[in-house]
Amino acid sequence: MPAPNSGAQQKPEFQPAMRQIAVISQSNPVVITTTFDHNYFTGDIVRINIPAFTGDHAVPSFGMPEINQKYAAITVLSNTTFSMPIDSTLFNPFAVPAGALQFPQCTNIGEVAQNIWGAEYNTLPTLQRVDHQPLIQ
Repeated sequence: MPAPNSGAQQKPEFQPAMRQIAVISQSNPVVITTTFDHNYFTGDIVRINIPAFTGDHAVPSFGMPEINQKYAAITVLSNTTFSMPIDSTLFNPFAVPAGALQFPQCTNIGEVAQNIWGAEYNTLPTLQRVDHQPLIQ
């Protein structure tokens, strides 16, 4: 499992936030588990990054290189897990080698239009000017 403080921040200042991957299943659909809450939403488009090299020639490579740079809309299963419509049943098993200097990551790179559509409608009370007239007519 990745080191607890190896670059990922639980409450990052910039978004979308990168999350470290703890587990990737060999299943259809693939299920990804992050090291802490990912804060993603169903429909977000997430890309997987598996380092090609551990950073140390003496340490073996990561498992499941076949999923590297794949991306898809996700379905959130819990605070730390989500699934992607990718069949990983025939991929090499996922592994993080001991002593690795880099870690597998997932990054939210977009969202489906329905998520954006929900933001078109302001649910806050109508904004008003000082003279109590609506700000937007």
